[in-house]
Amino acid sequence: MYRWGATIAALLVSATAYAEGPVQAEAPVQAELPDTDALALEDDNTAAAPNPTPLAMMRWLDPNADQIARVTTRPADDIARGQSAMIELGRVAFRSPALFGGYAAEVGLSCNACHPAGRAEAQFSLPPLSPRAGQVDVSHGLFSTLGDDLRDNPRPITDLTQAASPFGTVAPMDDLPAYIEKVITTDFAGPTPDPLILSGLAAYVMALKQSPPRLPSPYADEAPDKQYARYLIDAVNRAVAIGQRTISEEQQGPSLFVLTALRAEIGLIHERLDPEDPARDLLAAHAVALRSVDEFILALDWFNAARTLRSTHRALSEDLMPILSRADLTYFNQVWLAGAIDPSLREPLEDDDTADQAQATKSEDQ
Repeated sequence: MYRWGATIAALLVSATAYAEGPVQAEAPVQAELPDTDALALEDDNTAAAPNPTPLAMMRWLDPNADQIARVTTRPADDIARGQSAMIELGRVAFRSPALFGGYAAEVGLSCNACHPAGRAEAQFSLPPLSPRAGQVDVSHGLFSTLGDDLRDNPRPITDLTQAASPFGTVAPMDDLPAYIEKVITTDFAGPTPDPLILSGLAAYVMALKQSPPRLPSPYADEAPDKQYARYLIDAVNRAVAIGQRTISEEQQGPSLFVLTALRAEIGLIHERLDPEDPARDLLAAHAVALRSVDEFILALDWFNAARTLRSTHRALSEDLMPILSRADLTYFNQVWLAGAIDPSLREPLEDDDTADQAQATKSEDQ
């Protein structure tokens, strides 16, 4: 096993930041789950109010388009598993909103928000930065004062699978890692990435260009809602795998970053569950349990960090897989999501006794 590069203090979840305490309020992470205190205060008898945008990604999708169809359509495949640990680390970072700061962090944006699986998001719309869907002004002061060019400068979102040097549309650069760092720190007010995270992001972008055509999905015959659920469950498992790798290599900063990204991946599934779904509290509890892994990493207790991550992942997997059996009763499903946005569209479920009674009455009539 090779050893990876050292971390830097400016990493979003660096040991210094955790040990000394944040100097400012922690930026929200996309679909971040509640902490223990919030869970304890939650009233199980309180019905959740209807939410016109129950999924985080709906905040930046064109409201004039069919948002429900978009958010229930499984994204395209990007990179097959097993190519390299560096590419997997970059994939986790690419999907994590923890890379950015400022307004981007507040909204919950990640690289993947504009470039899902590396492609261009044609429905991306974030007023006033998007005069039309599929465009965004990344050099706007709302994102970062450092990157503000003081001009109305929206550009089409690019397809990274076709990316070529020079990289970028506003201020093109030939050096991909330098360009990625500039995007994170200057355009989106994020902290300077750990060199290992930056190398992973560059490796992932290059892999997007070189990735061969994917074989048909083994789940292609399943319902769309189950396919999407499997896609996000797979993202959780891939984040766990790279977390186990960074822990085994005793890389403190990258390990803490991956744990933050992992909680956000769990959050993407959590937010897809109906408020009454029994798995919601289970997933939230697992996300909270992962905080203990952070504590072991900060204490440089790598043995217990690895052991706790393994045990938490086993328990998490047991609670994730049953979600597939009721995917049609989650926000992975178009009809169920539409009912959450507009309750008048949701049909009441029949309980078993009512269904049996209806069947018995029908038999008697016959």
